[in-house]
Amino acid sequence: WQDPSTTIDPKTEEEFRSFYTKVDDYFPKEQVFQWDPRTNTLEELCAFLEISPCPKKGKVPKAINTWIFERDFPIAANAVIVLRLFLHWVNWKLLGGLLSLASRPCRGRQKTD
Repeated sequence: WQDPSTTIDPKTEEEFRSFYTKVDDYFPKEQVFQWDPRTNTLEELCAFLEISPCPKKGKVPKAINTWIFERDFPIAANAVIVLRLFLHWVNWKLLGGLLSLASRPCRGRQKTD
């Protein structure tokens, strides 16, 4: 027995396959759609979900991955992270300086009784 959960954490490939076999056995085949965005189209998804007419056509567009070089060039990716952290630090220093200048007129006022 396993507590109900929205996540699974199989420790072995056998546990992984066992879980998905149970899922496949539980649902009727006509209610299961094995979605693969590399091969399936939006029209197929709309047909499965009974959406007619399908608002979009073709395959799912690929998202732009700005960190694709992270896997291929890990040293460069780490250098970019360090650079970005440095730029954040500089921005905070500039913001602090501007706020300090903006608050100077307020600090110069004296209370008069």
